[in-house]
Amino acid sequence: MGNAGGWSPVSCAVAGTGGSSQLPALTLPCLGGKGEVRLDRLAGRAVLVNLWASWCGPCQAETPRLRDALVAARVAGRPVPLVIGVDTNDTATAALAFARRQQVTWPVVSDPRAALATTLGVPGLPVTIGLDAAGRIVYRHIGELTATDARQAIAAVTTSSTEARPLSSIRSPASAPAQPSTTPQPSVSPPARSTS
Repeated sequence: MGNAGGWSPVSCAVAGTGGSSQLPALTLPCLGGKGEVRLDRLAGRAVLVNLWASWCGPCQAETPRLRDALVAARVAGRPVPLVIGVDTNDTATAALAFARRQQVTWPVVSDPRAALATTLGVPGLPVTIGLDAAGRIVYRHIGELTATDARQAIAAVTTSSTEARPLSSIRSPASAPAQPSTTPQPSVSPPARSTS
């Protein structure tokens, strides 16, 4: 995917300029750059919002799968959504190093206090939420994305016939069909560090 040394954060200018979406009214700063993204203003195009952290093992595993699925869709001439990464409960230094190492090709915002994860009531990371062009939540996945999950997420948000799901379906997995993960999900908090 190119030289990691030449990597730089992707501009957030393309995100947060549309109409109202079903996400909470949170404004998060762009990681490693200027600007911010209003999550409740993402309507106007298909969007995948991916909550992750550098310390999250499943997040590390799913990032290249998501990147590869986006490339495959683009090469095949299929619609490709905007992806916005939400670095959650992490430091900017660690998040930038992770994004550089993973060659992240989408805008990333910083959520050091896990405001979005807390508002959504998610049990752990990673979490992927999909919005259609009308700003409706049409996809959610709690846990690590497999390659198949990543392809399904892209298809779900770029297909207009997908049925919208209420925001409450993210908080309570039993209230709507979920894409279950077989991978144990870490909490939204980083692991405790030893002081010895």
